[in-house]
Amino acid sequence: MNIGSTLKLLRVASNLKQASLAKDLDVTANYLSLLENGRKEPSLTFLKKFSQRFNVPLGYFLWIALEDVSLPAELDLKDKMDRLLVNILNQKKTDALISQNEKS
Repeated sequence: MNIGSTLKLLRVASNLKQASLAKDLDVTANYLSLLENGRKEPSLTFLKKFSQRFNVPLGYFLWIALEDVSLPAELDLKDKMDRLLVNILNQKKTDALISQNEKS
């Protein structure tokens, strides 16, 4: 899966229209469409906004970009990012559970 497909998947899973999300992210719906269809690469600024909007670690998108790597150094980097992202997601789950228990 590429970054554009991932962006679209997250948007659709959240029941958002392109125009609505584009407005939230301060971009045009056309720009978002180009990204989702892989005809344009997202800027780092856009990815930061998107990751914050969907509460997804920015590193996740970098991990997606490394999906088709084959060189040993790239594979090592991808493996390290896999482990880092798993740790981040686990920590978020733990923090959410602690927060929920504190409210109870």
